[in-house]
Amino acid sequence: KITLEPQFLGDKHIIPDERTINNLVIVEVKPEFQTEFKNIVLPEMAESLKVEKGVLAMYAATDSQTPNRWYFYEIYASEEAYQLHRQTPHFRDYLRQTAHMSASKNAIPVKPVFLRNKSGIKQDPHR
Repeated sequence: KITLEPQFLGDKHIIPDERTINNLVIVEVKPEFQTEFKNIVLPEMAESLKVEKGVLAMYAATDSQTPNRWYFYEIYASEEAYQLHRQTPHFRDYLRQTAHMSASKNAIPVKPVFLRNKSGIKQDPHR
């Protein structure tokens, strides 16, 4: 059993289709970088939702028993939107600034059977 502590929740109205991309990313942050990592990743997520049309949802949580284990669930309108996101200055800055902070990173493509949301979640519990 995993108990998660929300760190960031943000989404837009999602009408999924065959092009919609869902990713679960698990990042093990070196414990000594936990606060610094958080201070970099949360603003990057907020910026992505704000300025990128193809970024539909970004959720982040940490494991309550292992707080340096981060879970990110991301929804993109398409593979093209995902690739565009990866080229944005804010995402590239995040990668550059946090490269030395991660002990491991695992990205898992997710194919939901059913996906719906009410949209409009904008919550950063730690700000």
